[in-house]
Amino acid sequence: MFKNIIISIICLFYFYSCAPSQSFISYISFDKVYYPPTQKENIKILKSRLELNVPYKEIGVIKLEGEPKIEDVVTMAAEHGALAIIKEGNNYILMIYKNGNNDEKYKTI
Repeated sequence: MFKNIIISIICLFYFYSCAPSQSFISYISFDKVYYPPTQKENIKILKSRLELNVPYKEIGVIKLEGEPKIEDVVTMAAEHGALAIIKEGNNYILMIYKNGNNDEKYKTI
């Protein structure tokens, strides 16, 4: 009986250690400007700042811990008004850029 309890406890610890780690996502804004939300489908995922051939502005960073899904990152970026994101280390930099569809009319909070 005691042997079965010990084996059960060891198995529980083993399965718990194999479970994927929980992810944590937080947002840090670089300024006090309100950027209207954007559409998730329109967010560009870039590998380098050199991919943008237009003037851009970094508006914030999404700090990550664990292994979140890219869909969660893109959703959070859209909520904060990003038009593009770049992965840097374990974080994503949120960016806006000037094109024919958007302008610089943002509200300071």
